[in-house]
Amino acid sequence: MMKLKHQTGFTLVELLLYLATASILMLAITSFAILLSESRIKHRTISEVEQQGHFLMDQMTQAIRNSESVTGPTAGASSSSLTLDVIDSGADPTIFAVSSGTLQQQEASLTTNLSSSTVTVENLVFQNLSRENTPATVEVSFTVTSVNPSGRNEFDFTQDFKSSATVRYD
Repeated sequence: MMKLKHQTGFTLVELLLYLATASILMLAITSFAILLSESRIKHRTISEVEQQGHFLMDQMTQAIRNSESVTGPTAGASSSSLTLDVIDSGADPTIFAVSSGTLQQQEASLTTNLSSSTVTVENLVFQNLSRENTPATVEVSFTVTSVNPSGRNEFDFTQDFKSSATVRYD
C-alpha cells in the first residue's frame, strides 16, 4: 500500500482568491484615501472663500461706518467703486474698487490689496441708498471665487456676499 504525503501550501485557486481579495481591499482603501483628500481640499477651499469674503465685507462696511460721508456713488446711484470722505485727512479720499480680480483700498495715494491671491473678487457693486436729510447708507455686494489653475473640481467654489452700512458721523 502506498503512503500519501500530506503537503502544506496553497493551491492555485486559493492563491488567485487571496490575490483578488487583497486587490479589492487595496482598491477600496486607495479610493477612500483619495476621496478623503478631495474632501479635505474642498473644505479648505470653501473656508478660504468664506473667510476672505467676510474679511472684505467687514473692511468695507467698517470704513463706511467710520467715514464722514459717501462722495461716490451719489444718492440713488450705484457704481463699481466707492469713494469715502474720511475723518483722517491723511487717508482722504478712501476708495474701494476691484482691479484684475483683487479688491483694493486706496487711502489718499497709497493703494493696498485687501484680497489674497487665492481668490478673485467680481461683480462688486456699491449702491447708495441714501435719502435727503438722512445719514448715507450703502449696500455692498460682490462675488468671491477661489482661484483654480488646475481645473480640479475640489478647488471650485464661488460665494456671493451682500450687506449694508450707514455712516455714523454724517
